[in-house]
Amino acid sequence: PDIRPEVKEESAFAEAFSDPLQDRAEQQAAQAFWKKTAGQSPIILFSAGLLAGGTAVLILWLLFHFFIFGKKKPQPERERIKMNDSAEIKRLKEACLSGSAEETKRALLDWARIHWPEKSPLTATEVAERMGSPALKAEAGSLNEALYGETHLEWNGKDFWLAFKEAQTDEKKKADELKIPVPPLYPQ
Repeated sequence: PDIRPEVKEESAFAEAFSDPLQDRAEQQAAQAFWKKTAGQSPIILFSAGLLAGGTAVLILWLLFHFFIFGKKKPQPERERIKMNDSAEIKRLKEACLSGSAEETKRALLDWARIHWPEKSPLTATEVAERMGSPALKAEAGSLNEALYGETHLEWNGKDFWLAFKEAQTDEKKKADELKIPVPPLYPQ
């Protein structure tokens, strides 16, 4: 059996899409539109074009703005650290003043992770060494003794907190000293 379609069907299909009467009606509608448009005042045509162009530019600008500039800008690294830093310092203070050695260690290490995100210290002694405070290092030793020692000594969180605040103040002073001051613009 022959599986090719008949030629009559293809030509009937082609005739349906090239009906001269339908083409003539479309041509007449197009001519009527252009005659009506051509009869308009040039000012109205210019205004309509300006309105259409302005609308297109506005839509494109809004799309550009929301897709490119609409993304939330990340906070500067120093501000983000400072915000999280203060919350962790508050948590550390509460843990120290409550006398909980385990909570103090957790809060101190959490603060250290925020303060030194590249390479965080893993122990309280490492934090004290990085801060460069002998008093904090001694208090970190007593904290470790209270946590891991055979004789669980009474641990004084207030002393740890005072040593931490002193070390933090010293660290800020050292950071300020390292800043190179900008020379005056117009020296006298």
